[in-house]
Amino acid sequence: MERQRADKFEDLIAWQKARELTRAIYQVTTSGPFAKDFGLRDQIRRAAVSVMSNIAEGFERSGRSEFHQFLSIAKSSCAEFRSQLYVALDARHLSPSTFRQLILQAEEVARIIGGLRKSSSCTTNTGSRFWAREEIRKTSVLSPQSSVLTTMSQLWTSLPKAHYVSLVPWCWAQLESAEPPGPFPFIGGVAPEVVTSLQEAHSLLASAIDTAISDVFSKRAPLDEPERRQRLEDAYAELINARPYLQRHIRCGRRPDGTFHWEFPTDPTQSATVTNGGLRIFHAINQQAIPFGFNNRRLGPSIGKLLGLLNGTRTADEVGTIVSSMPRDSQGLLTTFMELLQRHECLTSSTTASLRHHWFEVVQDQDTVHLGHAALLYRQCDTVLLFDPWLLPWFAESPMPSLWGRLVPKPAAVFLTHDHDDHVDPRTLLHLPKDIPIIIPSRRNCTQLFFDYRSLLAELGFEQVIELAHGESWPFEGGTVVSVPFYGEDPCDLNMPRNCYLISDRGHNVLVHADSGPTNDGRSALKDSVIQRMVGKYGPIPLVLASQQQLREIRTHAAHAPLSHPGQWLDIGENGYLTNAYLAELCTTARAQLFVSYATGGADWYPDHLSFMFSRRNPARTALLTAHWEPAEKLKDLLASQGCRYHHAHALDIYRPTAGGAIEVHSTRESLAPLTLYRVDHGDPPFMKAAARR
Repeated sequence: MERQRADKFEDLIAWQKARELTRAIYQVTTSGPFAKDFGLRDQIRRAAVSVMSNIAEGFERSGRSEFHQFLSIAKSSCAEFRSQLYVALDARHLSPSTFRQLILQAEEVARIIGGLRKSSSCTTNTGSRFWAREEIRKTSVLSPQSSVLTTMSQLWTSLPKAHYVSLVPWCWAQLESAEPPGPFPFIGGVAPEVVTSLQEAHSLLASAIDTAISDVFSKRAPLDEPERRQRLEDAYAELINARPYLQRHIRCGRRPDGTFHWEFPTDPTQSATVTNGGLRIFHAINQQAIPFGFNNRRLGPSIGKLLGLLNGTRTADEVGTIVSSMPRDSQGLLTTFMELLQRHECLTSSTTASLRHHWFEVVQDQDTVHLGHAALLYRQCDTVLLFDPWLLPWFAESPMPSLWGRLVPKPAAVFLTHDHDDHVDPRTLLHLPKDIPIIIPSRRNCTQLFFDYRSLLAELGFEQVIELAHGESWPFEGGTVVSVPFYGEDPCDLNMPRNCYLISDRGHNVLVHADSGPTNDGRSALKDSVIQRMVGKYGPIPLVLASQQQLREIRTHAAHAPLSHPGQWLDIGENGYLTNAYLAELCTTARAQLFVSYATGGADWYPDHLSFMFSRRNPARTALLTAHWEPAEKLKDLLASQGCRYHHAHALDIYRPTAGGAIEVHSTRESLAPLTLYRVDHGDPPFMKAAARR
């Protein structure tokens, strides 16, 4: 077998990993109490630098014995580094999570150096450049195909071939960007460097804008001051014109007629995409965070496909066969990833795969199930459809088991309504099977800017991404899912493409309305006759699910404010302003039987996010946030007069049509509880068994 050369020390994986470790400790020691402990700070930095330096110096020596000697010094420096981490932990310079992260990185570096040192002591070749690269390939599992197959064989033979293998719901992976992702990841239609300039201009004016807002609240200035907008525009132009590097991307100023001109270059081929350089495996029970680097490969899509296989519907033999068919240069790293999962007790197996059967015993055909927040599951015959899945691994955000993707039957398709992170959750999507079609809003419905779903989903490993423009549909046997225009929740009027969805299934219709509502200029699905046309084509819509928020805000505080006209920053914009009157008219037009208020809160296992306006856990905060809103329960009275019932959604509620056209509400909190779903194929979780033994 021909051995591969390493022509410089920068090619060594051991050196690359040592560099990452050094960068990490420099970042940790630049602020806080660690930065003021000069002795320990300098000592631990020197230990990290020593690891890098000795690997590099040994590589440049002429013989293998010298290389072996310098690797020994590097490994001992790594041990010194780990010992000093314990000192920093005991001195409370490091949080337990940061300590664990650094310890794991240091242990990985030590293992790679150890493997490289072992090779250098037994090789018959002289000259480190000839044989060092081969050992790096071994230690990072970038080895020849025969070595990969041997390693894979050892891994897969340790798992029962005919057993269904899955990731336990208290373990998950999160991708990590190889570079800072920029202010707005996955915003398309504009070059990333332009977005950076727009963001900087906004941040430079932020304190001045806050002062102007304070003047209003302190009653030094009137609420509607005509000159305020002009002063803001002139301040923005002054800032841009004083900075030539911002002028490369932003053009602004007063025209001769006094109007304000502002523009930046757009480009439909550009997007602020993200490439991931690694991930971390999290184990909530053992409180571990295990780093895993991609060794400068674009491994995110392959990792996403592998994670999608670990949903309990494929046997270990099937998963191993699929991995062995993946590209040769990624097989080794994928196998190492699986070994990490197994070693850290992140995998489980079962002789049965009956979760889907359990769901279908509880959920009937044409049932809609609320999974929490905006996540919905719709059963259509023997398949299920998911809408805006935001599913959480166990104990990631709360002390109770949560509904995780592994505990939901594999969907026939996933539908995404809009780009907010509580509707498009990369962590959830990363762990879903990647042969599922993902239905997204179409760029044909945008003006200039758009959310680049395709780049995000490609990085997660999805193979089928389907854009639905407004009015288009995704058909299934007996019905279809129609893309309905999404209005509002857009205080800055960027008009990025978004969808609501109408499920039309054998005479039963469900409107997934999400956070859509009237725009700043008053347009809506009602004013544009969208709902009227849906009813005319598909018939009455007995079940309507919509947000009940009434959010308005000063536009400068909106997430995408830097991308909007600076003259509007001190204006008020809607951010999902759905009044009771609007929702009542929506249900009247849809001829609804039941209105479900959802997507304004979550389940008990969701994080207590500040955007969750209605919180049972925090009633005082709810009162503070909604004190000047129309009372949500008043909508119930408005709906009752038109024969429509009101229901505030709870996780695991089922909305079931009856033969007479009404909608019944059933609670399934026991039969579909996350712990119940895990027990279907696996019994009690091992940590519960261990607690019982104690």
